[in-house]
Amino acid sequence: MSDQAIEDQVSRAELERRWSACRAVMQADGLDALVALADNDYLGGAVKWLSDVSAFLYPKAVVLFSDAMTIIDHGPLEGGRALDGSSLAYPGANALRTTAEFASVSYTRSYSAALAASALKEKACRRVGLSGMDSMPHGFIRHLREAMPEATFVDASEAIDGLKARKSAEEIGLLRRATLIQDQIFERVLPQIKPGMRQSDVVALARYESSRFGSEQGVFLCRAAPLGKPTPVARGPHFDRRVLQAGDYFSLLIENNAPSGFYAELGRTVVLGRAPQPLLEAFEIARAAQADMAASLTPGIACSDVYARHADFMRSRGQQAGRRISAHGQGYDLVERPLLREDETMQVADGMFFAIHPSASLSDHTAFICDNYLVCEGGGWMHETPKRVFEIA
Repeated sequence: MSDQAIEDQVSRAELERRWSACRAVMQADGLDALVALADNDYLGGAVKWLSDVSAFLYPKAVVLFSDAMTIIDHGPLEGGRALDGSSLAYPGANALRTTAEFASVSYTRSYSAALAASALKEKACRRVGLSGMDSMPHGFIRHLREAMPEATFVDASEAIDGLKARKSAEEIGLLRRATLIQDQIFERVLPQIKPGMRQSDVVALARYESSRFGSEQGVFLCRAAPLGKPTPVARGPHFDRRVLQAGDYFSLLIENNAPSGFYAELGRTVVLGRAPQPLLEAFEIARAAQADMAASLTPGIACSDVYARHADFMRSRGQQAGRRISAHGQGYDLVERPLLREDETMQVADGMFFAIHPSASLSDHTAFICDNYLVCEGGGWMHETPKRVFEIA
């Protein structure tokens, strides 16, 4: 293992902190075990947070007990082995169980649940918390209940989401590295962009530079339009074949994870030429909205109240507040709680790490900005990329 990999890996002490916090929740709620499940590392952060290893393509589950931990991973049917907690691949785990389950093969969707139920039965569990219960496949929940009719399964998402949302000092250090990497990716990609490239070429450049820093996954977007026309809504890569022309402008989004697994998000508006005044004014509205939202992030305030203030700010500038999402937490999930939105129930707390990305439009010119903001003493904006419209001659 390289020194870089060691530097980007969370310490055993940090993992112990997480397990201890979860076990305190379990004790308070009378839970005999906690189960987390994921099949990807974009939105499977609870598994990564508990095990320090992401799910990749196939289901992976963590079953945490008061005195042990079982990992269920992709591998041979009925495979596995005893562990002593010191494995680098499965830190803290006392047992590994493997199976071959595929989301595209419906009859396998109970296989991971069968192994989880077996582990829970061995510990005679009667009350089990499920992290991300409503996101778990129907087959997983159904099999758990059928295999353990005497047990009660409860949604533990609220408590675990709250633990993940408040970052420790070590996690904050890793998030600072993640944002620095994105600043460097942007700095490397921008000079390479020129008319005649496809949007997909810009995305490929950003993805390549990201991989050079050791990133595993990410969302990279380039959405372009001629000046005077709004940029299109972000969609999948099959919409990226448009060829950039002189005089176009575009939004460039870099939302990848660092080698540590933590996601951050950087976005700017770029022009292939000179930026017209309506675009500069729209960008200033978006930048001011971003700053105003950050200024609202004081510990104890309801996230829904932050959104309400943001909506008022946007209306006062002749804009609509984003009805999808204008800001959200990040960590091991590309999007995690809390959302700064009207339906969020969390309050802002120290240690929360947000991506704030409002947009504004004037005279059919759409401006976009995105940066990460850390709520804590000594926190604030995490990116160093200047907050301006970038012009490429």
